[in-house]
Amino acid sequence: MMRAKHKRRFLLTILILGSFILQGSIQYREFIPLSSGGGGINSDILSPLLLADPELFYTEQDILQSDVEPGNKAAINDFISTVSDGATGVIRGVYSENNFGLRIIQQPSGRAGFVSTIEGVVTQFSMPNKYGITGLLAHNYLSGKYFFGLRMGDIVQLVYGDGDIKEYQIVDIQSYQALQPDSPTSKFLDLNTGEKLSATQLFNRVYMGNHHLTLQTCIQEGLEDSWGRLFIIANPI
Repeated sequence: MMRAKHKRRFLLTILILGSFILQGSIQYREFIPLSSGGGGINSDILSPLLLADPELFYTEQDILQSDVEPGNKAAINDFISTVSDGATGVIRGVYSENNFGLRIIQQPSGRAGFVSTIEGVVTQFSMPNKYGITGLLAHNYLSGKYFFGLRMGDIVQLVYGDGDIKEYQIVDIQSYQALQPDSPTSKFLDLNTGEKLSATQLFNRVYMGNHHLTLQTCIQEGLEDSWGRLFIIANPI
């Protein structure tokens, strides 16, 4: 009797551990978030361990109105005073002179597929953080449209809540066709070389390596707003 009881406990323990491993693999697998108006995947599915309060988060999203003009040509000091809130180590804004000034919010826990739907707001991608990379996401019909105005050599500045600034210089601009436009795990075709990559391979290319900044949005082709993906890579200076 006791032996059977211990066996049941052992099997139950294995099942629980297996469940956590499976959840972790779903939560942390590398993928390329959708940054267009496409429906795509429900980001709640990506994490069974949803830690954020969705109702509270979306209520805050509804009342968050960016008081930063997206095409802001104001001096960097004016932009800092608008987005800073005293939070040390938290990125609150991204600025490029003569291009844009955009407010940044962070993804809620367990929502690595979330991208803000508010004009003038960019979302910090949580997955690259564990690799020491800063990733910024924006829909191409909202703040992401300003990314297309960036050029090689341009300076991009990240503004932290305490007013600290980190500067980056654009060193690479990469464009890909998504072979399954509305899937974050699509295979991708490099529009420069014709090379085909999996979502994981593309993630490794743009969101891993030495510390850098990656800005991502979608490329529209005809009526397909999720046709491709644009990645702008900038190194710290």
